[in-house]
Amino acid sequence: MLSIIGRFLPENEKDIAEREKKEQRIKTLEAVTALPETVVSKGFKRSADVSESSINIWDTAPASENVTLDFTQVYTQAWVEALVKDLMAAGINPKTEHISISVRLVFDGGKSVTGSDQTKSFGRSRYSPYDDKIDWISGDS
Repeated sequence: MLSIIGRFLPENEKDIAEREKKEQRIKTLEAVTALPETVVSKGFKRSADVSESSINIWDTAPASENVTLDFTQVYTQAWVEALVKDLMAAGINPKTEHISISVRLVFDGGKSVTGSDQTKSFGRSRYSPYDDKIDWISGDS
């Protein structure tokens, strides 16, 4: 009965402040994931999935880009490092606030057996707040 009544009571100030803090954190995380115009102008595209505890980025290389394993490793690691630095500059420490970061670069994989467009990836770079380091993860995992 009390839980039903509680739904109709106004939120207390602590709950409101906590919700606003979470919303601001998500906005900050989303802001640091934006792909710079200089990279967009070269044909790269980005999609990102952001939550309170993770940033997952999938960048798509243009067809004109010669994507190699070495390029993918350097590209994704550089972006993970940049995101960690940007978060720190915004006052968010991904280690202490347990935020994992993953960046994957995908590229045109031609056509599937049924004629659908495919993408390929050599792997991704990931920041783990538990180890406080960046790892390379091979393949599609």
